Parts: sequence; C-alpha cells; structure tokens
Amino acid sequence: VLFIGDMNSGANHEEIAVTNEFPLAEQAVRMGAIEGQIVEDLATELGLEARAGGVEGNHPRLTAKPAAKMPHNNGDWISNVIAAQHLENRGIPFEVGRGSMLWKIAGRTIYVWHGDGVRTSMPGVPWGGILRRTNQIQATMPQRIDHFLHGHFHQANVVQGGRVIGNGALKGTDEWVTKNFGGGDPPTQLMLTFDERREWLTG
Repeated sequence: VLFIGDMNSGANHEEIAVTNEFPLAEQAVRMGAIEGQIVEDLATELGLEARAGGVEGNHPRLTAKPAAKMPHNNGDWISNVIAAQHLENRGIPFEVGRGSMLWKIAGRTIYVWHGDGVRTSMPGVPWGGILRRTNQIQATMPQRIDHFLHGHFHQANVVQGGRVIGNGALKGTDEWVTKNFGGGDPPTQLMLTFDERREWLTG
C-alpha cells in the first residue's frame, strides 16, 4: 500500500486554510492514525502479508514556499511516521520516504514521488512535463525503472503502456478548480495490482 502525498489538506493556500476542518498539526496526527488503520484493515480483511510506504505531497508542507531541501518538513511525513509506528507493533513494515522512494514488487522497480515540481504548459494535460521528468529521472538511475507512480495532478491516467501511472484524488473539484479551469475530474482512485509469481502487471 503506497501513500503518494497530499494525504493532508495542508495550508499552502490561504483559501484552504479557510475551509480546513482541522489545523495542519491536527490533520497530520489524525491522518497518521487513519493510514495505519487502513493498512492494518486491508491486511486483516484480505488475509495478506502487508507492507506500506509513503512520500509527502506539496499541500501539507510546513514552509510557505516549495522547498527542494528537507521535503519531509511536511505534515504527510509526520502522518507516515505515525502510521509506521502504529504498524510496527503489528509486524507490518512501513517505509517512510523523503521526496521520493524506490519500491520493489514482483521483480519490478517503481519510482514513487508526488509529482509536484513538474511544469506543464497545458492545464489538465500534464503528460508532456511528466514524461520529460520521468526520462530525466531514469537517466540518473543506475537501474531500469519499470514504473513511475505519482499523484499531484488530481487525474487518474496510465500512459506509456503502464510505465507511467498517475492516480486520481479523493477530493474531486472545488471552487478554485472551477474558477480557474472550468471544472475537474471526479474523485478517483486506481488500484494497481501485481502477480508476484509471474512478475506481471495485472490491473
């Protein structure tokens, strides 16, 4: 189970701070407990040996401006640490990333990051920027990256034959998105599964 950022609403926009139910510190603590419970419940209900990991998004950062250094100064990182501590007592590993992480499953290597920092000149169509970035990331890696997994753009899309996977958002659209872009995608979450016996991408 991977958490790819913006699990917390954060407060990086003034409008969000107005509509948040809880301040960022409280969000981080509450979400950490929720993440831990999600993974524990999935493992119990499905009868599987579970492991989890997470990276931080841009919304719950604790700095006013986006920061390249110390990206874990972020409410999502706090949530991930709380979830990891909760799950450690249940024998379920949780890898807490900082900015990005490499995730191994079914003989494949997945580069996991939130996706912020990628520039695109076409709102609603981030693929030019995403594909340029994944090519750049691959060029810096000594091993082949089989899949790139990101969020950030609130759109669920799979491109390059399943090599680049962008998950949607639970949030859906809001007043800001409607005003700036005329609307947004409905709440969507893709489920990505692998067959560890055959090293296949299955869904």
